[in-house]
Amino acid sequence: MRAFGGVVSFRIRGDARATSRVIDACKLATIAPSLGATETLIEQPAYMSYFELTTEEREAIGIYDDLVRLSLAWKTRTT
Repeated sequence: MRAFGGVVSFRIRGDARATSRVIDACKLATIAPSLGATETLIEQPAYMSYFELTTEEREAIGIYDDLVRLSLAWKTRTT
């Protein structure tokens, strides 16, 4: 493979505010509402993709306030 990537989901020990602080402090990924680009991106789905749902509706589908999605893009240089 010359270039590849993947998506990792994980939860932060803390509330929604603590999760937002972790994302805001991230220096290796760009905050984005969609993970469809070819760069390393990070988002808090409860606030970006599922903001229109109530907390109860989000939790029913597995979207918790402390959930983070990180899309990793790996590019290799060609010489």
